[in-house]
Amino acid sequence: MRFFSRPAVLAAKEPRSPAERDLVRRLDIFLMTFGCISQIIKYLDQMNINNAYVSGMKEDLELYGNELNYFQTYFNVAYCIMLIPSQVIMTYVRPSLWLSSLEIAWGIMTGLMAMVTKTYQVYIIRVFLGLFESSAWPGMMTLLMHWYTPMELAKRMGFYHSCQAVGSMMSGALQAAIMDTLHGHHGLTGWRWLFVINAVITGVWGFLGFFLLPDYPNNPNPRAFWFRKTHGEMAMTRLTRHKRAEPEKLSWAGAKRTFNSWIVYFIATLYVATVLTTNGNSFFSLFLKAMKNPDGSARWTTVQVNAIPIGGSAINVVFVWIWAILSDVFQTRWILIIAQDKKGWQLSIGLWILVIAMTSTLRFIDIRYLKPKREAHAETIEGQVVEEEVNVERESIKTKGVDVGV
Repeated sequence: MRFFSRPAVLAAKEPRSPAERDLVRRLDIFLMTFGCISQIIKYLDQMNINNAYVSGMKEDLELYGNELNYFQTYFNVAYCIMLIPSQVIMTYVRPSLWLSSLEIAWGIMTGLMAMVTKTYQVYIIRVFLGLFESSAWPGMMTLLMHWYTPMELAKRMGFYHSCQAVGSMMSGALQAAIMDTLHGHHGLTGWRWLFVINAVITGVWGFLGFFLLPDYPNNPNPRAFWFRKTHGEMAMTRLTRHKRAEPEKLSWAGAKRTFNSWIVYFIATLYVATVLTTNGNSFFSLFLKAMKNPDGSARWTTVQVNAIPIGGSAINVVFVWIWAILSDVFQTRWILIIAQDKKGWQLSIGLWILVIAMTSTLRFIDIRYLKPKREAHAETIEGQVVEEEVNVERESIKTKGVDVGV
């Protein structure tokens, strides 16, 4: 098969001059470092709502309905609304200004979460978080595609993408540590401290972005202290060598060309499977919090509820790296994309069928076996209650000296 013959699969290592290797090394140190840590921070600020919820926020704000679902919904709707406008703006505004400013802005929103006392305040803040964070992932992916060649790209995209799971892991670990060390300090509960610490980290790192992001090869960032003029020229040469288009402002013709491509809709459909199969781990902590011992006490402590889901995220990180490395080694994308998403859809559909089957089975068991026993037990209890009431009435009459002839 074409995909598994050596010429098409095991691509030869791309020859690079010492100057080009120096450019790639600098990109890895500065661009990749900023992007990966920014992605970790993004997921810290996005997912900390779940850790806060199981660490006292639910009780403090009296969230006993569907509020947590609405918190996620408001965020996701705002995130989707701003995705495309953010990418358009980034073709007119320097990424180092746009992405860094938005990161500082969502850091401020994260800090405000530590001050909320009402549910509606959380809704408003989550909307702004979604608007501001929507730029981070696609914006950084755009920069990576302009600076790295196809031979270099998949590993770095995979490493960057895996930082989502790292962010989820760190959120749980950070909340567990805070509950052990800062809970109650200066009058703040542990879940409020989580937002404070996340906000400080986000603001500081967003500020560094003004000096770390290189912008585009044909219009480099003058504040990037690590960047040399020759790096931009070399990057443009690399783009030409690999038949990549020069970065340019988005036009109506380009937008029309994008939305007329079937690939856009195909990839979007595949991505649904990815989200469905991996997002479940985000709610694992809620499941753990709901588990009770036979005496009604919580089965897991708050620290354990935040720490246990870390394992699922760690597995996610490992397999993202594996798929990304294979993509670069074999220099093919489609086979690996289809393979992953096939498994994703299989798992999603399988879980859906399992839930329906379990629900139907439990309902059958309830109707066939448990319901008759409950009814018989209820009749027995009712008979005992009636008999007890009759006995009490008889005793009452006897105490009054009346013979009922029984």
